[in-house]
Amino acid sequence: MHNVLEIYGYDPDPFGIDQMDDAELSSRARCLTTEIGSLKRRLERFEDFLDRIDLAALGEATLEEMIDRAGGDDWRLREAGVELDDIERSLSCRQAAMAESDRVDASNSTSNWP
Repeated sequence: MHNVLEIYGYDPDPFGIDQMDDAELSSRARCLTTEIGSLKRRLERFEDFLDRIDLAALGEATLEEMIDRAGGDDWRLREAGVELDDIERSLSCRQAAMAESDRVDASNSTSNWP
């Protein structure tokens, strides 16, 4: 039996976050926030639509297509959420590293006083 990681490999940076600078990450986070809001609204409209119609009146193919699309939207919503969490975590780590670097630089400069 094969391990999934052996078959498909492992990408430690699946969204390419490590290659982006802070401005690119902030821009991507704004885009993802907008996309997440849009997907949530579309799924809510779909749920409202299902509550108002007679599902028995729909053809089976039509209903399957609607459910497939909603499932795809739900999957993309989760994926975008994971990517947004990774971006926020990366920005937070970068800011903490910069603050630590500034603190170390400040302590070094004050310790060099005669």
